[in-house]
Amino acid sequence: VLVQTKVQGEKRNNKVDWRLTEENKGQLKIVDVSVDGVSMLVAQKSEVASIVKNKGVDGLLATLRQHTQ
Repeated sequence: VLVQTKVQGEKRNNKVDWRLTEENKGQLKIVDVSVDGVSMLVAQKSEVASIVKNKGVDGLLATLRQHTQ
């Protein structure tokens, strides 16, 4: 399911698209959010790939630990 919204502010308006999938018993789960055409899922994948390339898997794990503390 794709839900398209527009967030309006005093100085700026943003188009926000929410991608959802149906889970068990008809519950919806957000799987991606795009703001002005930029997918958070794609951005996160790119960021993870960059960390693994530069710091390896151990560096990725360390980065994830920092963000969860």
